[in-house]
Amino acid sequence: MQSYKIKPPTYLLIAIIVAIILNFVLPAMTLIPAPWTLLGVIPLVAGIWINLNADKTFHQADTPVCPFEASSALVTYGLYRFTRNPMYLGFVLILFGASVLLGSLTPFAIVLAFAILLDRVFIQMEEQKLAAAFGAQWEEYKSRTRRWM
Repeated sequence: MQSYKIKPPTYLLIAIIVAIILNFVLPAMTLIPAPWTLLGVIPLVAGIWINLNADKTFHQADTPVCPFEASSALVTYGLYRFTRNPMYLGFVLILFGASVLLGSLTPFAIVLAFAILLDRVFIQMEEQKLAAAFGAQWEEYKSRTRRWM
Protein backbone atom coordinates (compact mmCIF):
# COMPACT_ATOMS: atom_id res chain seq x y z
CA MET A 1 0.00 0.00 0.00
CA GLN A 2 1.45 3.35 -1.05
CA SER A 3 1.46 6.10 1.55
CA TYR A 4 0.25 9.51 0.44
CA LYS A 5 2.31 12.47 1.55
CA ILE A 6 1.04 16.01 1.22
CA LYS A 7 3.36 18.12 -0.93
CA PRO A 8 4.24 21.76 -0.18
CA PRO A 9 2.07 23.31 -2.95
CA THR A 10 -0.98 21.69 -1.33
CA TYR A 11 -0.08 23.34 1.98
CA LEU A 12 0.24 26.66 0.12
CA LEU A 13 -3.21 26.26 -1.41
CA ILE A 14 -4.69 25.40 2.00
CA ALA A 15 -2.95 28.41 3.57
CA ILE A 16 -4.34 30.74 0.89
CA ILE A 17 -7.85 29.37 1.40
CA VAL A 18 -7.57 29.71 5.20
CA ALA A 19 -6.24 33.28 4.83
CA ILE A 20 -9.16 34.22 2.59
CA ILE A 21 -11.70 32.66 4.94
CA LEU A 22 -10.18 34.32 8.01
CA ASN A 23 -10.06 37.66 6.19
CA PHE A 24 -13.82 37.58 5.78
CA VAL A 25 -14.81 35.77 9.00
CA LEU A 26 -12.32 37.42 11.41
CA PRO A 27 -10.85 40.40 9.58
CA ALA A 28 -9.33 41.85 12.83
CA MET A 29 -8.40 45.29 11.45
CA THR A 30 -7.62 46.79 8.09
CA LEU A 31 -3.86 47.13 7.74
CA ILE A 32 -3.72 48.12 4.10
CA PRO A 33 -6.55 50.14 2.58
CA ALA A 34 -7.56 49.88 -1.06
CA PRO A 35 -6.10 50.66 -3.57
CA TRP A 36 -2.77 50.03 -1.77
CA THR A 37 -3.74 46.38 -1.44
CA LEU A 38 -2.89 46.04 -5.13
CA LEU A 39 0.78 46.23 -4.13
CA GLY A 40 0.31 42.60 -3.08
CA VAL A 41 0.64 41.69 -6.75
CA ILE A 42 4.38 42.45 -6.55
CA PRO A 43 5.37 39.79 -3.99
CA LEU A 44 2.80 37.39 -5.44
CA VAL A 45 4.29 37.61 -8.95
CA ALA A 46 7.84 37.55 -7.53
CA GLY A 47 7.00 34.36 -5.62
CA ILE A 48 5.60 32.71 -8.74
CA TRP A 49 8.67 33.73 -10.76
CA ILE A 50 11.02 32.40 -8.06
CA ASN A 51 9.19 29.07 -7.98
CA LEU A 52 9.17 28.64 -11.74
CA ASN A 53 12.85 29.54 -11.95
CA ALA A 54 13.86 27.21 -9.09
CA ASP A 55 11.77 24.37 -10.54
CA LYS A 56 13.46 24.86 -13.92
CA THR A 57 16.89 24.69 -12.23
CA PHE A 58 15.98 21.36 -10.60
CA HIS A 59 14.87 19.97 -13.95
CA GLN A 60 18.10 21.15 -15.58
CA ALA A 61 20.05 19.36 -12.84
CA ASP A 62 17.90 16.24 -13.43
CA THR A 63 17.00 15.95 -9.77
CA PRO A 64 13.47 15.50 -8.37
CA VAL A 65 11.52 18.52 -7.14
CA CYS A 66 9.41 16.43 -4.75
CA PRO A 67 10.83 16.69 -1.22
CA PHE A 68 9.99 13.04 -0.52
CA GLU A 69 12.25 11.71 -3.29
CA ALA A 70 16.01 11.27 -3.01
CA SER A 71 18.05 14.07 -4.59
CA SER A 72 20.37 13.00 -7.36
CA ALA A 73 22.28 16.30 -7.40
CA LEU A 74 23.04 19.14 -5.00
CA VAL A 75 21.86 22.26 -6.79
CA THR A 76 23.99 25.28 -5.84
CA TYR A 77 23.61 27.57 -8.84
CA GLY A 78 20.91 29.91 -10.10
CA LEU A 79 18.72 31.17 -7.26
CA TYR A 80 20.29 28.49 -5.06
CA ARG A 81 23.40 30.69 -4.86
CA PHE A 82 21.42 33.12 -2.72
CA THR A 83 19.07 30.89 -0.73
CA ARG A 84 18.96 27.18 0.02
CA ASN A 85 15.16 27.22 -0.28
CA PRO A 86 14.00 29.47 -3.10
CA MET A 87 10.83 27.44 -3.69
CA TYR A 88 9.74 27.84 -0.07
CA LEU A 89 10.72 31.51 -0.14
CA GLY A 90 8.57 31.83 -3.26
CA PHE A 91 5.64 30.15 -1.53
CA VAL A 92 5.91 32.55 1.42
CA LEU A 93 6.05 35.52 -0.98
CA ILE A 94 2.94 34.24 -2.78
CA LEU A 95 1.06 33.94 0.51
CA PHE A 96 2.37 37.32 1.69
CA GLY A 97 1.21 38.91 -1.57
CA ALA A 98 -2.22 37.33 -1.18
CA SER A 99 -2.38 38.68 2.38
CA VAL A 100 -1.53 42.20 1.19
CA LEU A 101 -4.26 41.90 -1.45
CA LEU A 102 -6.72 40.95 1.29
CA GLY A 103 -5.64 43.95 3.38
CA SER A 104 -6.59 42.87 6.92
CA LEU A 105 -4.35 41.76 9.76
CA THR A 106 -5.63 38.19 10.11
CA PRO A 107 -4.11 36.68 6.93
CA PHE A 108 -0.62 37.74 8.03
CA ALA A 109 -0.82 35.30 10.95
CA ILE A 110 -1.23 32.55 8.36
CA VAL A 111 1.95 33.72 6.59
CA LEU A 112 3.95 33.32 9.80
CA ALA A 113 2.38 29.95 10.63
CA PHE A 114 3.02 28.75 7.07
CA ALA A 115 6.70 29.75 7.17
CA ILE A 116 7.13 27.89 10.47
CA LEU A 117 5.35 24.85 9.04
CA LEU A 118 7.64 24.81 6.01
CA ASP A 119 10.69 25.01 8.23
CA ARG A 120 9.60 22.28 10.65
CA VAL A 121 7.91 19.85 8.25
CA PHE A 122 9.98 20.18 5.09
CA ILE A 123 13.19 22.18 5.38
CA GLN A 124 14.63 20.36 8.39
CA MET A 125 13.80 16.95 6.87
CA GLU A 126 15.25 17.92 3.50
CA GLU A 127 18.44 19.31 5.03
CA GLN A 128 19.00 16.08 6.97
CA LYS A 129 18.59 14.08 3.77
CA LEU A 130 20.98 16.36 1.88
CA ALA A 131 23.57 16.12 4.65
CA ALA A 132 23.38 12.33 4.53
CA ALA A 133 23.54 12.21 0.73
CA PHE A 134 26.16 14.88 0.02
CA GLY A 135 28.20 15.13 3.24
CA ALA A 136 31.03 17.67 3.03
CA GLN A 137 29.69 19.17 -0.20
CA TRP A 138 26.41 19.94 1.60
CA GLU A 139 28.17 21.35 4.67
CA GLU A 140 30.26 23.69 2.51
CA TYR A 141 27.16 24.88 0.62
CA LYS A 142 25.23 25.29 3.86
CA SER A 143 28.02 27.37 5.40
CA ARG A 144 28.00 29.90 2.54
CA THR A 145 24.29 30.03 1.63
CA ARG A 146 21.52 31.27 3.88
CA ARG A 147 18.41 29.18 4.48
CA TRP A 148 15.85 31.84 3.61
CA MET A 149 17.80 34.77 2.10
